[in-house]
Amino acid sequence: MRSAIYSDNGLAYLARGLKLIQTKGLKRFVLIPIAINFLLFGGAVYWLTVTTQAWTDKV
Repeated sequence: MRSAIYSDNGLAYLARGLKLIQTKGLKRFVLIPIAINFLLFGGAVYWLTVTTQAWTDKV
């Protein structure tokens, strides 16, 4: 039995992941969570900016 040998290098895993993203069935399982994460982090950064600005205005 042959086993696949993968490098422990982070760039190798990134390249492997980019190849897997191109798989037709996996695109929706990758792109939808990434889009949700962008929305959540964007909202969190916006909220943090507004809240921090309000706090600094009080000081």
